[in-house]
Amino acid sequence: MALLLGAKDPEKDPASETAAGFPKNRLANVVFAQVAAAFEDDLREPKKFDTARMGHVYLWQTPDRLQAAYLLLVESLGRADAQA
Repeated sequence: MALLLGAKDPEKDPASETAAGFPKNRLANVVFAQVAAAFEDDLREPKKFDTARMGHVYLWQTPDRLQAAYLLLVESLGRADAQA
C-alpha cells in the first residue's frame, strides 16, 4: 500500500506516514484504496476445497451481496474513468 501511495521505500516508509502527507482532498482515495485492497484480498484467497470438482472454491466465483456490489462499483468506476 505504501508503494501505491508514493512512498520511496515501502519497507521503511509505512503507509500511515505516507498517507499523513497527502493533501486532505485526496485522503478519501487513500481510505478507498485500503478498503479495496482488503475486499480484493478476500475475493482472491481460496475459501474451501470442493471435493466433487477437485478444486478450490473462490469467493469471486459465487460472490455474496456485498462482494457483488463491490465488483459492480469497481466496474462502474472503470467505465467512468475510460469515458473521461
